[in-house]
Amino acid sequence: MSIDVPSGLNADNGETMGAAIEADISYTFEVIKRGFIEYNALKYLGELNVLNIGIPEIVKKKNSENIFILEKEQYSNLLNRRSLHGHKGTYGKVSILAGSKGYTGAAYIATEACVKSGAGLTTLISSRYVQDKLSCKLIEAMTLDIEERDKVKETLNNSDVIAIGPGTTGDALYKDILDYIEDYKGKYFVVDAGALQLLTKDKAIMKKIKGKAIFTPHPGEMAKIIGESIEFVEDNRIEVAKKYAKENNIVVVLKGYNTVITNGDDVYINNTGNSKMASGGMGDCLTGIISALLGQNHSIMNSALLGTYIHGLSGEMASSEKYSTVASEVIENISKVMDYIAR
Repeated sequence: MSIDVPSGLNADNGETMGAAIEADISYTFEVIKRGFIEYNALKYLGELNVLNIGIPEIVKKKNSENIFILEKEQYSNLLNRRSLHGHKGTYGKVSILAGSKGYTGAAYIATEACVKSGAGLTTLISSRYVQDKLSCKLIEAMTLDIEERDKVKETLNNSDVIAIGPGTTGDALYKDILDYIEDYKGKYFVVDAGALQLLTKDKAIMKKIKGKAIFTPHPGEMAKIIGESIEFVEDNRIEVAKKYAKENNIVVVLKGYNTVITNGDDVYINNTGNSKMASGGMGDCLTGIISALLGQNHSIMNSALLGTYIHGLSGEMASSEKYSTVASEVIENISKVMDYIAR
């Protein structure tokens, strides 16, 4: 198998630490100028390469804005290898709260992406309507009716990772079900779509998930969360994402071209993926991938970094020699891409 890894801005071998949520990365600093990744500047840029001209590391670090783009080797170092004696209990129990009438596809995509990304046990918790539609389709995942309170409570409390939001359209039932969790210690959360506004308005929940959560908004969702226009978010992607991540002690994945991943201090730009992926369900797919990585004992920051990279690279593979692609095709390439990264 051959995959063309995107070229462009890069930072080879350096080190960056500083926030409560950190990335386990070792590489030398390459200063990335913010103007090179601003949307308004793209039409003025040609092909860009970052060359080492011998600037001392201490100087680069002092003048860096902590904005980095990683290469395949760094991602390879972040990805945990499968243990020789690993089993389904080794690779995490993930619960996905997703789906509603008219949005069964979102629940399916998030769950299937999680399964294909290597999670040990994946359970979709949704309405009875969604469960009836998907039980026979999700043959490697389990499903639960959200009204089966005792089973749902047991499943959530036994989960390592809880993803919430895909296809929920702001249904408060999905937020309220988090009250079943008796102890938030050791659990991690991926928040997307309909759950973003619900959770951000609930100070008690936001306090419980501090240092344990990844939020994955697209610009429209980010605009609603902070009460600004989409144009404001697009014009200030790095500042908006950093500020929100810092204030809430979470990792923010602000989706879009050159996706921004930040813990509030350090910023990483993901440059995999393309506009052929611009179709419904792609965000749900990303949620599933990140959730599976968390379940496989990757840190919060590393799960976000690897998830966006894997998602984009899977999309590039799926769209090769095609005008466009869809999330189900991306899902079929996830495991191949992860194997490629692991080499």
